[in-house]
Amino acid sequence: MLLSSVSALRGSRTGSYGASKAALHAWMFDLAAQLGRFGGTANVVAPGFVPGTEFWAGVSDDVVQNRIAQTLVGRVGTAEEIGGQIVSANGGMVLGR
Repeated sequence: MLLSSVSALRGSRTGSYGASKAALHAWMFDLAAQLGRFGGTANVVAPGFVPGTEFWAGVSDDVVQNRIAQTLVGRVGTAEEIGGQIVSANGGMVLGR
């Protein structure tokens, strides 16, 4: 299991962070191809803005409000949702993006 970020898909405005997370996605596809023949799997979790986690410790209310304004549902993500996403288990027929 690899830990990525929504920055891999949207960019991070810093260049290196989003690029390094996007590299994990490409690596996961290669790992899945290599491990699949042995029954192994490779997965990436790519959470977005989840305040209250160590990564976002000390973030200002202005940043929180700005991030909320960027969402379609008008709220932040929660740690509980990271494990509650749809995982398309199809043997690699369709690769997630």
